Amino acid sequence: MLANALYIYVLYDLVARRNSRTERSALTAAVFSDLASTLDMPGSQMVRIRYDELRQVNEEKRSVGLNVLGAIVMPFHILYVYYFLNKDFASHSYMESPFFGELSTSLKSADPYYAARPEEFRRIPNRSTPLYVILFFSSP
Repeated sequence: MLANALYIYVLYDLVARRNSRTERSALTAAVFSDLASTLDMPGSQMVRIRYDELRQVNEEKRSVGLNVLGAIVMPFHILYVYYFLNKDFASHSYMESPFFGELSTSLKSADPYYAARPEEFRRIPNRSTPLYVILFFSSP
């Protein structure tokens, strides 16, 4: 019984954290984009374009309650939850990297002493879904 409650809590927390992370990411990008435009930094138009692309990806929220209920009622639904958690983090990372790269380039052109490089913004790798399914079924 305790293991089931812990399972539900962890699943709920993972999906809720995914939603809050995407909201924080969009808010952070909005602030930096507005700041670049307000300061009229070189390249601020490109930062705004990258922000618009990032915002489109971050708009979709996942229903926490429905995914937890789905995993309880249909045990294989957990595979779908793991799938979208993995793919969403990778796709958000893929979209954040160009945004922060453009922002970094804009900051570097505004301030020659700015030292961050766009390649420092690490992307989350896009992992293989079939491998996760195989590992899921092979675990004891």
